[in-house]
Amino acid sequence: DVITRASTLFEKVIIAIAINSEKSPMFSKDSRLKMIKEVTKNIKNIENDSFSGLLVNYAKNKKFTHLVVLHGDDQANINDILKFNFKHISKFDCFMN
Repeated sequence: DVITRASTLFEKVIIAIAINSEKSPMFSKDSRLKMIKEVTKNIKNIENDSFSGLLVNYAKNKKFTHLVVLHGDDQANINDILKFNFKHISKFDCFMN
């Protein structure tokens, strides 16, 4: 639902999978990208991507103006990361879930 709503608000929506070599996700990067592609196949303005490193750096490189952060398993950790990077991330309109 978040992706569908975002697709009506923005010209292009990039769904980016964060790659963290210190974690062992249930699904591989390729599997996650494939699943996202499948569930968003009817939404025309969706692009899928992956990145490693800081979200802030990825967002800057892509010249984003908005961030929607969906983070499931360790929300407290993402809050700490965002606080640490606030001076950088505050340049974006952010939506957290």
